[in-house]
Amino acid sequence: MSQGGAEQAPAAVESEPVPVTTVQGEAPVVPRPRLARRFVGWWRAAQVVRLFAEDKPLLVAFIALWLSAMAPMFVTPILPLVDMGVNIGAASLMNDVFHPGVVRDHYFLNPRIVPYWTVYSVMSLVDWVAGPFVAVKVTVGLALGLTPVSVMRLMRAFGRSPRLGLWVFLLTWDTNLYWGWITFQVGMALGIWVLAWVFESRNWKDALKVLPLTLAVALTHIHAVALCLVVG
Repeated sequence: MSQGGAEQAPAAVESEPVPVTTVQGEAPVVPRPRLARRFVGWWRAAQVVRLFAEDKPLLVAFIALWLSAMAPMFVTPILPLVDMGVNIGAASLMNDVFHPGVVRDHYFLNPRIVPYWTVYSVMSLVDWVAGPFVAVKVTVGLALGLTPVSVMRLMRAFGRSPRLGLWVFLLTWDTNLYWGWITFQVGMALGIWVLAWVFESRNWKDALKVLPLTLAVALTHIHAVALCLVVG
């Protein structure tokens, strides 16, 4: 109570604005950070995500066939692929050179552009986390799924049905994979993906967007580079 007998209204307490929007009857929505919104927008706009989002039966069929293609890897600890032992051995050395020992005394990482960097880096990372056996299976599983997806992407660029890419699962366990040429498998898949982007490019700006994936092809296998040069 004030001296004049009138009740004094409490002073308004200012509070910081809260980045929450509310709609009547709905829970509050906290907006995503700008970087997260950009990533989500890029992800939803990706052609591969869109083709699976627009064709749910295709997504189900792809997952089923991919799992069936990877099934043999779950019944043996060591895959009988001829050169795979050499590949995982070289990839493991990439981790050992950072620690004092015999490997560090006799080997070093080659900083030059070598057309095996991408696959060996993936294998080295997984080997560091989960060991060589898991690293081989993860890399082979990636190749088994990447090849059909790249063909689906190419079919979409040509205006054909992406479901035609499911037939590629019949070719995933081929002679190349038997010999353990995993960099060749991944490189050719990335090369097919590049060709799809090149076919859709209409100007220099579109062409520049293909550059990062093209560099990945160059760091994966020289035959994939030849594919892009001849067909592209």
